Amino acid sequence: MGKPSKHEQAASIEEGITIGEVYSMRMRKFSSLFVTLIIIMALVVAGCSKNTNNPDPAPATGQNNSDPIQTETATEQPKEPVTLKYVTYFVGQYQEEFDLFNKKYPWITIEPVVTDDVLGTVVSMVAGGDAPDLAIVDNMTTFMKQDLLEELTPYIEGNEVVKNAKIRNEFTDIYKIDGMTYAMPISDVPYWIAVNKDLLEKNGLEMPSLDWTYDDFLELAKAATDPVAGEYGLSYDSSFATELAEIVAVANGSAANFRFMNEDLTASVLNTPEVAADLQWVQDLVHKWHVRPTPEEAAQYGWDASNNFLTGKVLFGMGADWFVPGYNENASFEWDILPMPVGKKMQATMHLNGPFGIIKSSKHKEEAFLWLAFQYELEAQKWMIDNASIAFLDDPELTAYYEEVDVWKDKNVEAVKRVGETCCYTKDPAILDFDWYMGNARGPLINYFNARHELTEINAAVEQYNTQVVVEARKALGLE
Repeated sequence: MGKPSKHEQAASIEEGITIGEVYSMRMRKFSSLFVTLIIIMALVVAGCSKNTNNPDPAPATGQNNSDPIQTETATEQPKEPVTLKYVTYFVGQYQEEFDLFNKKYPWITIEPVVTDDVLGTVVSMVAGGDAPDLAIVDNMTTFMKQDLLEELTPYIEGNEVVKNAKIRNEFTDIYKIDGMTYAMPISDVPYWIAVNKDLLEKNGLEMPSLDWTYDDFLELAKAATDPVAGEYGLSYDSSFATELAEIVAVANGSAANFRFMNEDLTASVLNTPEVAADLQWVQDLVHKWHVRPTPEEAAQYGWDASNNFLTGKVLFGMGADWFVPGYNENASFEWDILPMPVGKKMQATMHLNGPFGIIKSSKHKEEAFLWLAFQYELEAQKWMIDNASIAFLDDPELTAYYEEVDVWKDKNVEAVKRVGETCCYTKDPAILDFDWYMGNARGPLINYFNARHELTEINAAVEQYNTQVVVEARKALGLE
């Protein structure tokens, strides 16, 4: 459950936990009198039909020669109730999916354990002898250092649902370290562009095609910007700084992965000239082209760094599933959706996802994997579409389903489909010492964009990460 940061997620979804009711499939046993009568009748029938000339006759068709008591125990037995403890940052609409899962597997109930410190909570529960079964894994390095995660390859290879699913872009392979899988993504939440169609019309602009470019993006933003009226091409979202820069770098081919990482996630390329050019382009959106407000202007308007699209004063806002209910319910203007623009190499967007792992000391690993595998079934995929997320399976039934849901009614559904097809997935948990990297290298970029800081300090942190932090992390995990 990747996405925005855990704090953004918690702020955007109403908190509250409703524990699903525990169901039982206890079958009624025969009464002792009824069992006795069945045994007596079986013995009588056997005695009457016995042929002395054929002491070992073949059984009649459909007759069961087994002992009646053994026959009873051979029938499907009721399953013992299982409660899966599920450590996560929030629940929100996912309670609905828990209930769908419980309907299919009535003996399994998911009990969320909501916390701001997933790793600390897992460690504490394991130490107390009450190990959870599943946990969101936002940093595999920290989990693996304490040997908390079950390796999932055998479960994946042994599950027909996952094996036979037509998964887009090797979805199950994105959290591998040295060929070992310790987490599986269970959602697909891509970024896209929200468009204020009233501002398009006001400025005599046309809705661009699905293959629009970053040049088109900039020209439209410039045409809609009027500081006197307090109107801008881009919202003052942090997403239109750091996340946009990452998407631009991947779309231009300057970085192979988001967070400015190389192909195999062994080094950051944030300090390369190619990425520096992409960073400059994003900084220019504020300080050269002025299509995004400066911090001072944003403060004057009362805008913060979350999302200002609903003010009606910006042409483009960053979109993702958690924004859609608010846009649909509260927008005083007509809005629509576009995919991220096409870069120099390809069209790319950032697909956030919810990576979950099974805790190694769990007593219910098989049942825990049933939950992970459930995400790859059409029922769960449709639930994701219902909630403005994207199906990560290629299936004609799912493609057609986008046309049917209320959440995209009167919207550019072809753009929604294009967003789902567009590369690429985030791989944050598989980045070694991800928290260190984000805090010391990638995180400070916001000051470069907003306050025009130099990249010197950031480049020094990148060098330290590539030459020291990654090396030490690999040694600590026994990967060297």
